[in-house]
Amino acid sequence: MKDEINSSNKLQLTGEIRPQIPIIGIGGAGLNLTDSIVKRLSTYKIQYNTMGIDINQKELDKNSMIETKYLIDDRQSTNKQYLRGNSIAREKQDILRQRISSYLASLKVDNEVVFVLLGGGGTGVGVAIEVIDILISMGKRPVPFLMLPSEDENTRIKFNTAVALYKFSYAPSDRCFDLVTICIDNNLFISKNKNNSISSTLAGINERVAATIADIIISTELTSHGYNSELNDFIEIFREIKGIGTLTYMHHTEDDSIDNIFRDNLMMANSFECDIFSGTRSYIFVQSAEAQLTSMEYRSFLNQFNNIDIFPKLNEAGKDKFIAIRGVTTGIKLPDRIRDLIKFAEDVRVNLLTKENNNSMQGKGNPRINRLKGDADIEVIDDENGGDNA
Repeated sequence: MKDEINSSNKLQLTGEIRPQIPIIGIGGAGLNLTDSIVKRLSTYKIQYNTMGIDINQKELDKNSMIETKYLIDDRQSTNKQYLRGNSIAREKQDILRQRISSYLASLKVDNEVVFVLLGGGGTGVGVAIEVIDILISMGKRPVPFLMLPSEDENTRIKFNTAVALYKFSYAPSDRCFDLVTICIDNNLFISKNKNNSISSTLAGINERVAATIADIIISTELTSHGYNSELNDFIEIFREIKGIGTLTYMHHTEDDSIDNIFRDNLMMANSFECDIFSGTRSYIFVQSAEAQLTSMEYRSFLNQFNNIDIFPKLNEAGKDKFIAIRGVTTGIKLPDRIRDLIKFAEDVRVNLLTKENNNSMQGKGNPRINRLKGDADIEVIDDENGGDNA
């Protein structure tokens, strides 16, 4: 079946759509994804004000679709160290809060949910920790979208990503933001596109994820009549819940039954490999050339237990036949991919502690060992030979 991202794979819109969910991209990966979301929305002739935050002016400049930009401190790089990124953000905490507040006020909507997009770099993770803390203090419910590292990423990026997952969703409550983190797995996409170059695959990942996020935002407004029950239904999957979530994107243009599409492809259409049926909450939007089903309508039909019955109109043949599915599932059972990443970070910490203990026994004192023993935040730095040290 064809399942490609291209300019024709869009939702069918009627009337004016005014999406209302704020988006803040942080660091190189976050900015690139935010820029791509705005480009996707522009294909629907929707202008969308998003915010980009970085410490590198060149990164901000090259993402021209982002309207609101804030250069925290033009230091060029954090050298992939999240504590350095976090320190820079904390130094500028007051003005950072002002810039975020100003951006949110410019949207003229008081939305509870704010999307925060980032990768595993030092700026992305370090600055995002501070941004999310600020948003929570404003009474918002941040939803981090986190790009997971590939197998070939260096130790620092993997460690940063584990720190983000731990801080956002898995730490004890006194050290955790207690949020749902939407995971996007580069590894999964790369493994399915081995015949393509890494650069083209990464570009494709960005385009697919951006299309999914943009289309989901649009879907929350398609049935808006004053009080938007569909938007509230979407926000509900993030309230009073923590853990991880995944995006779902499917767009099929070849003739096949809905039943086959769901049975054979739904598990393969997510932003990382997981059991979506273990999720406790979901938002799904389905559209064809004939009709559409909102998330609330879909849920009201579930007791029929048959996808053919659930989607009778969607199954009708049409001149331009297609099935579009966009969704988010949260409250997912912890998959091996995330478990392994967190264990990797724990192993790195143990190795650091062992190394510093050995150094102390040999008379090579290092005050950082006291921080390690005290369960303080640590940084991972790769040496030129690929090793790690604190």
